[in-house]
Amino acid sequence: MRSFHKFPPEIWRDPRFRKLKREAQLIYLYVLSGPHQMSSGLAYLPASYIASDLSFDEDAVELIINELVEKGLVAVNSTHNLVYTMGWFGSNGPQNEKHHKGILKELDRHPSCDLVNMARGDAEAAEERRKEKAKSLRNAKEHEEAAKASSYLLKTTYLKSGSRFANGH
Repeated sequence: MRSFHKFPPEIWRDPRFRKLKREAQLIYLYVLSGPHQMSSGLAYLPASYIASDLSFDEDAVELIINELVEKGLVAVNSTHNLVYTMGWFGSNGPQNEKHHKGILKELDRHPSCDLVNMARGDAEAAEERRKEKAKSLRNAKEHEEAAKASSYLLKTTYLKSGSRFANGH
């Protein structure tokens, strides 16, 4: 179990979420933030766990989970009792390479199935986005530092004094 994750505030404006009945919203929030959620976006979550933790009827939980699947909020592998929160890595992507490796290691502990493969693909895509963003930030920082250095040189007394470099020679 992870120690924390980001909760996407845009969920409150998501029309798929807003159209759900209160019981379905509660179950979705439980899947998203409950004690069984892992850093990979997967949760080992039999319907009986949800029913017990939220004091719901197990049959009602199964119907609501199916509704969440239909709305595209979660994906389920009933054989392995896994629930994947769709879009998980939009808010909870890897923060660094070590975190990414930890997510992949976590996925390796699950039996190979469509859901694990989906989560792995999403994790890899999120890691690529993180690397691209880091590279872009590094390039911007290098450009900013070069501009500062250039500005500093232009302000020095040597270049202002009419040296041959200041005159373009």
